[in-house]
Amino acid sequence: MTSGALTALLRPQRTRLAVAICFGLLDQGLALAAALLGAGLIGQALTGADPGELTPGLIALGVLVLPKVLAAWAESYIAHDLAFRVLAELRDRCFRRLAALTPGYLLRRRSGDVGATAMADVEVLELFFAHSLTPLVVAGSVPPACLIAAFWVHPLVGAALLPAVVAMATVPFWLRRRSAVQATRMRAAAGEATAETVDAVQGLAETLTFGRQDHQADRLRAATERLNLATRAHRSRGGIEKAAGQAIAAAGLVVALLVALALVNSGSLEPTRVVLVAVLGGFAFLPLTGLVDTWRELSAIRAAASRLLLILEAEPDVVDRPGVLPPAPVRPAVTFANVRFRYDPDLPDAVTGISFDVPANHTVALAGHSGAGKSTCASLLLRHWDVADGAVRIDGHDVRDLSFAHLRSLVVAVPQDTYLFAMDIRENIRLARPDATDAEVESAARTACAHDFITTLPDGYDTLVGERGAHLSGGQRQRIAIARALLTGAPILVLDEAVSNLDAESEAAIDEALRLARGAHTTLIVAHRPSTLRGADIVVLMERGRVVDVGPHEELLTRCQAYRRLLAHPG
Repeated sequence: MTSGALTALLRPQRTRLAVAICFGLLDQGLALAAALLGAGLIGQALTGADPGELTPGLIALGVLVLPKVLAAWAESYIAHDLAFRVLAELRDRCFRRLAALTPGYLLRRRSGDVGATAMADVEVLELFFAHSLTPLVVAGSVPPACLIAAFWVHPLVGAALLPAVVAMATVPFWLRRRSAVQATRMRAAAGEATAETVDAVQGLAETLTFGRQDHQADRLRAATERLNLATRAHRSRGGIEKAAGQAIAAAGLVVALLVALALVNSGSLEPTRVVLVAVLGGFAFLPLTGLVDTWRELSAIRAAASRLLLILEAEPDVVDRPGVLPPAPVRPAVTFANVRFRYDPDLPDAVTGISFDVPANHTVALAGHSGAGKSTCASLLLRHWDVADGAVRIDGHDVRDLSFAHLRSLVVAVPQDTYLFAMDIRENIRLARPDATDAEVESAARTACAHDFITTLPDGYDTLVGERGAHLSGGQRQRIAIARALLTGAPILVLDEAVSNLDAESEAAIDEALRLARGAHTTLIVAHRPSTLRGADIVVLMERGRVVDVGPHEELLTRCQAYRRLLAHPG
């Protein structure tokens, strides 16, 4: 993301930006006016002026204080208000883009790194919007004005300041390429360190189980050290730029003062003007010193913006087709017609020639060992990816001809790894339909066989579940997830290994929940447990991405040796 792309985000805020810049210039102008007035008063005092002659100037100096303070406050307030509005917009855009990109995008990047981009990298941009824009404008306005005033004082004074002002303005460009490379490395290292930290925290239980604390600490330490090295390199170069800028400013001011003193000695300049030269020189270099600091941060800002742009400009794996069908009632009948799909052009097909039907209000189970292609079929129905050949249809309509909103109203999934948010049970269920009443939430929970255990909890439906539902058992989390899915009212349910990691009691409860839901839903279950397969109307047996056999459980058990092997060794 270039500076142009950053400033493009400011278009809706251009009025606030203009006002902030005006107040910034007013702040600097009043500060310069006060300094020049003070210099004049010092000059008058040095020439023996009466106190009465100084009084009007002192009053004027006092009058300038309040508007100067108000201008500085207004510039800071408006610039930060503008920055926070833009950051809120950026975070919203980032989340919405991630929602359109997942799940394929997150398979290619670490979630911790994506989180660092969405939070830390966006936060870095606050430096640009709140602290960089106004200084850049001031740096482009105040030094030229000071140079013009210096030439007005005496052409030789202006000529003495000019080379130093130009040289200092070029400091940020001396090591620009190195700055960009170092900033990119620093932001990438920050993302990696965040990802390692997230992994370390989320996997702490497994780390303790296997006694690998030292190993995990070493990984985290190594990522942190890479971040430290990248940050030190970036800051060290920035320190060189800052030191060079200050040296140029000091040298330029000294030369200008020496020229002024020489002109005083020759009688070409009034002695009182020396203080004026000092003020003009200081104000010519002060914004440029800020420019060097701003430019040093700008490289980090660009790097953060580039990482954010990778998300905002990433192309989704699937998008709505032009001319999608308008939403209309459909029969919840699903058909896979000669479907072929692979996750990457360099990988073999995940499924090939897949064909089977899921009749309306029936339950079909996809059975097979890991890697058979069961979850891929579920993902293709949900349109996480598009098929390479063939079609997945609902009531005869290719899912690619349905809008995402329409498809989501027809199909809802309960994944194997259920995610519950750190809020109460009622709101976790209501997430599916925020306008649902308490009675509707309770009805969905009853159908999911969750109501009884919820009412035994200390706060019932108001019980906080903890992060990722940590306060509940696996079976309880799954039943809440099923209740959430049922609350949507979607006629087609997809359950991807929903009982694979549960104990027998939890599995029985969820099987009962599915039995209660079947009458009003078409259900596609990814499963390999015999108890789940027995409850299905039809079982589709898959091996290595192909359909091996299709039929009721009892028929397959009788005629299909591969199915009997699966039941004997379901892992």
